[in-house]
Amino acid sequence: MGRSVVGGKRRGSQRRGSQRSGQSQRLTHSGNLSASSDYSDPSVSCPRSSGCDSGISRLGPGSSPATSLASQTTLRAIIHTIPRGSRLLVAVSGGVDSVCLLTGLVRLATKRAYYIEAAHVDHASRQESGADAVFVEALCAQLGVRACHLHRLGSVPSGMNKEAWWRNERYRFFGEVAAQRSLEFVVTAHHRDDLVETILSRLIMNREVNGPEYEGGEGCLCPSPIRRPFLSVPKETLVAAAREWVVQWRDDPTNSEVTYTRNRVRHRLIPYLSQEFGVTTEALAEQSTRLSEDAQFLWSLSADRLAPLEQMEAGGIAWTRELRALVSGAPSALQWRIASLALLPLVGYPLGPRHGARFVRFLLGSRREFQCAGGIVIVRQQGCLIRIA
Repeated sequence: MGRSVVGGKRRGSQRRGSQRSGQSQRLTHSGNLSASSDYSDPSVSCPRSSGCDSGISRLGPGSSPATSLASQTTLRAIIHTIPRGSRLLVAVSGGVDSVCLLTGLVRLATKRAYYIEAAHVDHASRQESGADAVFVEALCAQLGVRACHLHRLGSVPSGMNKEAWWRNERYRFFGEVAAQRSLEFVVTAHHRDDLVETILSRLIMNREVNGPEYEGGEGCLCPSPIRRPFLSVPKETLVAAAREWVVQWRDDPTNSEVTYTRNRVRHRLIPYLSQEFGVTTEALAEQSTRLSEDAQFLWSLSADRLAPLEQMEAGGIAWTRELRALVSGAPSALQWRIASLALLPLVGYPLGPRHGARFVRFLLGSRREFQCAGGIVIVRQQGCLIRIA
């Protein structure tokens, strides 16, 4: 069950969750909001208030040249990435990175003629996550953001990697909202440190360095163009800019837990590489960018080869026969990517290199059944490929 807030009036609404995302909740807070909007939730402080609860970080204004430079760097990164007059959907988690992004865009909105809406996805993974959503809604109201779209995810399907599923569902939601609201770009706050953590985490987990679901390229579940203005900006610069702008944000306590691979990379591996080998995050970010560009080129080549399938029914006899021909005649670097993109209508998400290679062996072989993550099963039947679960 969800609800909408339009022009200050709440209306009940229902939204049926998809088979992939389960039951979910969505709220859209629209209208020309102002800082005077009512806000009384005791668990989250209003961004303009002076009090802070234990889940919120708030730092006073800075006046040093370094902080001033941080503000300039942050705004310049936005200007160089986001065209004037753009209609934007800003992904806001409530953390310092996304709050800094939203605040910077609002500061530039009049001069750059930006139209701004925001979106927040609640993973429902911890007790405080609901307070994050309330905080983001209040922040949008205080900043005068035109609309705040909130979405609560259901349970992760059995057998699925939860972080990958959460990411896919986030981008799926962002794409839906952007399309419905005629917004040109989805804007996220990924920064230079994120690039480094991503490349190291994916190498450790034997995954492609930058897949299409992350980059917004072919096969991404968010069809709208994605802009990431902070990819060359270190996190410390964003924190310094937030200090100068006197903004509040939510701290996610799970970011300090080393049970997650990404957190261990952040808190243990990166400091070790820096101390023992002198490896800088700047150098790793440059390498990540180069690898990402290479990967996107391969994905675009793979997408071009799928043209013969566009007018065919996915899984049908002609489609399956043509896909076998395309895959068998392609270089190995393209085979699993072609298969991954072709399977999107049947599976609903892009396969990674390991599962993609497994599907290629299934497609070109004689096995009757192929099982994907999440309990999805593809069966070969009378020349067709049929999803049965």
